[in-house]
Amino acid sequence: MEPAKMDGTIPTDPGYPDGCQSDRETGMAPLVTLPEDGEAPTKRMKDDQNLPPVSGVEIQSNQLKSTNSWIIFYEGRNFEGRHYECSGDCADMHSRFSRCNSIRVDSGCWVAYEKPKYSGYQYMLTRGKYPDHHRWSGFNDCIRSCRIIPARLFVQIIFYEGRNFEGRHYECSGDCADMHSHFSRCNSIRVDSGCWVAYEKPKYSGYQYMLTRGKYPDHHRWSGFNDCIRSCRIIPAYNGNYRMKIFERSDFGGKMMELSDDCPNLQDRFHLRDISSCNVMEGYWILHEHPNYRGRQYFLRPGEYNKHSDWGSMNSTIGSVRRVTELKQTNQ
Repeated sequence: MEPAKMDGTIPTDPGYPDGCQSDRETGMAPLVTLPEDGEAPTKRMKDDQNLPPVSGVEIQSNQLKSTNSWIIFYEGRNFEGRHYECSGDCADMHSRFSRCNSIRVDSGCWVAYEKPKYSGYQYMLTRGKYPDHHRWSGFNDCIRSCRIIPARLFVQIIFYEGRNFEGRHYECSGDCADMHSHFSRCNSIRVDSGCWVAYEKPKYSGYQYMLTRGKYPDHHRWSGFNDCIRSCRIIPAYNGNYRMKIFERSDFGGKMMELSDDCPNLQDRFHLRDISSCNVMEGYWILHEHPNYRGRQYFLRPGEYNKHSDWGSMNSTIGSVRRVTELKQTNQ
């Protein structure tokens, strides 16, 4: 998957009341303009990772052109077949299409739900193209409801080439798989809102650094090994429980331990030094290479990780584990 490059612009005037609802169904190709930069980034969330509810009022179809948010669902892959255009919350879309195999997000930030009434698996979608359901990490081709994320919940991170927030900079409000064209090096970062993971290399690889709201005047402040940042991801807001199973061997084999809280020293607590696979059932976690949350960091979202390379590690050595609890404060 190659997510789209984000333009770094944060919408400041959505042009409609928060949560306005509207939709339309046509048999013609949508007259919208989309970025030509590939597929868009996404995040998959479980049932209990709900975003704040969005309430609103209906608007007439002749007002649709004045809105800045638009999403189009297609029954077929590669934007083919019957489709449904939507510009606001929709609690039940089963009458509009029977399945969803591709999505185009013209503008805005959305959450698509597997089931009606905003339930089931959740997928966060930002501006761009998703030619098949694997591109939004979908478990299947079922989408039954959707919500728009209000502009007031948008987040921002700013990367600077120079120390102390000087020199060329790049503002970002969503996932970006490759930022090399926006700046050549990164020596300071300012996080205005949200919780993020910055990566040393493109496509979310290399060293990982979790960043919360605040100022980082040089790369040592985020424990950077160098001044290279090439991709970033936002961590969705989360206020639920935390649960993860860790396994001594690959493919969930060997000794197993279950965690629901932080563990500063795995060796002391479980007599484990190696973690070769894990299953994150609830919440967001950070694995640390050494005890007491030191060394390389590896960000984990809900899902199964069959081997240590799945979370970006060169080996299975893990010294400590902690929950990403900053989300409750930083994403509100």
